[in-house]
Amino acid sequence: MSNKQFTIIKRKNYQSLVNVILNIEKNLTWPQTYQSLFNKLFIVYCLLYTVLATAQIYPVQVTPQIIPPYSFQLSDYTTTTQEKLFVNLLLTDAQESGRQVRLKLFVEGPGINFQSTDFVSGTTPIILNGGINNRLTNLDLQAYFNYNNTVGISPQQYGQQLPEGQYRFCFEVYDQFSGQRISNRSCANVYLVLNDPPLLNVPFRGDLVTAQNPQNIIFNWTPRHINAGAVQYEFTLKELWDTGMDPQAAFLASPPLYQTTTYATTLHYGPAQMQLLEGKTYAWQVRAFVSDGINTRSLFRNNGMSEIYHFTYRADCPPPRFVLSEAENSQTVKINWQMGEHLRYRVQYRKKGFGENDWFGLWSQSTEAIIRNLEGGTVYEFRVGGDCEPLSASQHGGDEGLAYSPIHEFTTPTEDEMAYYNCGIPPEVEIANQDPLLNLGVNEVFTAGDFPITVKYVDYLGDDGRYTGWGTMTVTYFGDTNIRVEFENIKINTDYQLVEGMVETSYDPDWNNVVSVDDFNSDIGQFVGSLRDIISQIFDRRESELKQLEELQDQLSEGLITREDFKVQADEKVNNIEKLDDLFGEQIKKGILDSPVATEAQKEEVKKLGPTLLASSNDLSQTVIDYIIAKDAATRKRLEEIAEEVTLAEDTYFVEESFNKITNDPSFKGTLENLEKLIEYFRETQELCQEEGWASYKDQGIVPWCIWKEADIPQPLYHSKVDLPFVSGIIDGVYQEGEGLVELPKMLYQLGNGINDFIYAYTWAYLQCTPTKVQLTEERLGKLLTKLEAEKKEEGIWSWLKTQWYSVENYVANYKDKKCEDAAKLRSEIDELIAYVKEIENIKKLIEEVQQNLVEYWEEIEQQTNIARYEEGKIMVIVGSLFISAGALAATKIGRVKQILQKLHTFTKSQWDEFFEQANARLGRNLAEGVDEFLEGFVGVVRRGNPKEILEATTRIKNYRIVNNLKGKNCGYLEGNLNGNAVDNKIWLSGEAKPDVEPQIFTAIEVESSNGRSWLRNTDSEYKMLNKLASDLGGSPGIIKLNVKGELKIVSELEYCSSCQGVIQQFNEMFPNIKLILVDGAK
Repeated sequence: MSNKQFTIIKRKNYQSLVNVILNIEKNLTWPQTYQSLFNKLFIVYCLLYTVLATAQIYPVQVTPQIIPPYSFQLSDYTTTTQEKLFVNLLLTDAQESGRQVRLKLFVEGPGINFQSTDFVSGTTPIILNGGINNRLTNLDLQAYFNYNNTVGISPQQYGQQLPEGQYRFCFEVYDQFSGQRISNRSCANVYLVLNDPPLLNVPFRGDLVTAQNPQNIIFNWTPRHINAGAVQYEFTLKELWDTGMDPQAAFLASPPLYQTTTYATTLHYGPAQMQLLEGKTYAWQVRAFVSDGINTRSLFRNNGMSEIYHFTYRADCPPPRFVLSEAENSQTVKINWQMGEHLRYRVQYRKKGFGENDWFGLWSQSTEAIIRNLEGGTVYEFRVGGDCEPLSASQHGGDEGLAYSPIHEFTTPTEDEMAYYNCGIPPEVEIANQDPLLNLGVNEVFTAGDFPITVKYVDYLGDDGRYTGWGTMTVTYFGDTNIRVEFENIKINTDYQLVEGMVETSYDPDWNNVVSVDDFNSDIGQFVGSLRDIISQIFDRRESELKQLEELQDQLSEGLITREDFKVQADEKVNNIEKLDDLFGEQIKKGILDSPVATEAQKEEVKKLGPTLLASSNDLSQTVIDYIIAKDAATRKRLEEIAEEVTLAEDTYFVEESFNKITNDPSFKGTLENLEKLIEYFRETQELCQEEGWASYKDQGIVPWCIWKEADIPQPLYHSKVDLPFVSGIIDGVYQEGEGLVELPKMLYQLGNGINDFIYAYTWAYLQCTPTKVQLTEERLGKLLTKLEAEKKEEGIWSWLKTQWYSVENYVANYKDKKCEDAAKLRSEIDELIAYVKEIENIKKLIEEVQQNLVEYWEEIEQQTNIARYEEGKIMVIVGSLFISAGALAATKIGRVKQILQKLHTFTKSQWDEFFEQANARLGRNLAEGVDEFLEGFVGVVRRGNPKEILEATTRIKNYRIVNNLKGKNCGYLEGNLNGNAVDNKIWLSGEAKPDVEPQIFTAIEVESSNGRSWLRNTDSEYKMLNKLASDLGGSPGIIKLNVKGELKIVSELEYCSSCQGVIQQFNEMFPNIKLILVDGAK
């Protein structure tokens, strides 16, 4: 029946109804008033019914559906052989048949909005029969996705991969002959998300893999997809022929050695595969993809390609074995291992939870190493690597090319924890409570001495609190290792303390009594991403642990395992789930409860949500586990929704708060205005300093050396306010104890890039380094920079500054990994430079005021070179500072210069005499002799100690002698920080050499006494302590260690003898990037 016929029938029925009502109305007797009212109401009713009766009712229902995984290519819907798209058509009139229709397609999404043409070529006729559902798939609808049949999309858009986001695929049905629409527009919504490629695990980048016979190498990676099923992995292994190239570039230029496809995330490279050659370097990569057997689709970023890891394959270099840790105190841990065929060892350590680029390390020539300056009560990860290559031929400048042990853990004790673990010796502890505990359960904990014992199996022997059974003991000093212990007829009091009996470790030659939790802790430590991602990972892992519990119950019911074995394994799973619950609590607290943007309603709801708590493993049946899994699924969904809401709110909060901070901070804008003065000052000397930069003399000041180095000052103007070397020395005098400007000269050398460094120090660094409860991410920074970029229409210095800005992409790439201390140092240097530019004229005036008092004195000095007058200016300030108490010195260094000059202006005759006496003492050492010849022989940055440092050293050594009643010998010590680690600053004494136990890296000088006897000066304290430090740093004769950086103070009670100077110079040549501060004569 046609639509027209259907309308005629409806009108006939309506007319019959009207006639019936009119006949009834005629047969009734109505008062005139009511009859008139009835006629009016009846007319209105008829008009309304006419409108309703003639409204359009669509005879066809259309319902589209798209099956995941969703394709990112429109062309896939024209070529795929799998059914990915369904359209159901239903003609609702059961009496109609043979109705021919056509479809119209609409696609809407991010940056895309197109539709099919009115008449699509290449389609098959669609005929509908009433009441019968007609199901069409993408195989029937391919023509609708053909580019030639679309309107509103360019060829470039059609051929490219669709961007991520939400899309709507809509359909309408039209009558083939009349062209009228006969259905509603119905849509299927999909959300396209690209997955991250796999994360490679082992072998690590740069590892040394030990060759075995038969060949046995395990490759492992972690999948990171969330919306792709049946993912396959293409594993590629290549030999790197050119080891001089970057390994990643060499990989791309090399042919595959072995390639295979697998569904697993672990690949065993065994004897059946091509044999690898010893001594060769290999690299591997994994590509993730989805395939239906005919078409291959990439639902991953970077086309599913992982990073590229490389390793060296060697047969004669197994990793160190039997690696153990032992805490000596809350800040020091000793690492031991078994000696192998290695020439040296590398111990790496880091706080747990940090990444592969966060290792700290130290070298050792023996089978032990001591890690110092740790934080108490902190979990650390560590591993030991062995180097089998001869040091002189080693190609590895860092930590690569070593055979590393597995990663272990240790926890440093707190100050309150006792640092002893005596095996087999019961601690002598007086316990007052002798009341017996009458009910000790499984998984409860009692203490034996200082050791916590977790009960795994227990039998109650009587009413006096005696038990027999076994459990596990967690040894903190062995990286939270759980060791099986047994007890028999022991007595426990109500405070859960062992009061009688003995707890003994269970001997097992295969070490099966050690229960390692490294794997599980390592797994959950890898949970990364947004708060929603981490919540999903926690619930996924929780469900996995629960299903493993179900499998254990099946094995127990089938008699495959004993009840005791079931208890052990089930308790481990319950313990793992409890750890996941703890991690969940930490993440919820950090991400939602402590968030400044989460609403009170969200916080209260989250407090009521969470994983279902477990009872003991005795009470867990399969029914209970199924219930827990189902309940967790509902909880998880709501938690993920709240996490997403809070994250979006934090995005807005961060951008707005940061934008207001940057644009409205008065101190920030004031500093920007000072920038013009800095640039103007340095542009005056730009041509002069272009080649050398603006570094100060020996990097110990603020005035660029290039300004006064070649200054031609007439002799009558020496020591006046126009004497550039002399004035520069006065300015730099207060920098004697520290470094000068290091970052700022580099910044100003290239003003274009320097402006961006400046912006970084005062914007991104402020946000990155200021503690905040809203996490700073690269995406949020990009949004902030975009918002700032949009403000370029502002006038004034702020607008000018932004014209110098990098693009957002480059800015994020260049500065997202900068360190906070670098920015703070740069800001400090900028502030010092601003103060210098502002005060330079005032400084010159003060110099003029004190100049007359110094004229006669300066004329007695023979050395009048530019460097000599510079040193005279420095000494003038250094000696002048001795007349001002330390507590009264100005805060800024330029302020101190002014303060000292003002003080000199008020000097009396006696004060000037004392001043000249102090200056003579220093000038006699530094200037009368011209140049310090000893310092001329060094390759790096070296300086003498200043008076303050000499006084500190003298005081410490004198106190040491008094406390230890020490007479004779020479005392010395080292002080400083190398590669982020503090140097051991114990006192060393000169005395008998012990070559068998003391390192002998440096050459000792042989000297002859007055009686003709000769001996090696390996007895000096300088020789002993520098050899020991060089050994700890992995030093070796003839090898220059460029990767060791920092500052080191070398203190000697006596003045350095010639042999001591020789050792110091050898140390300096081996470690040229260590800045040395030489303090001798500290007595």
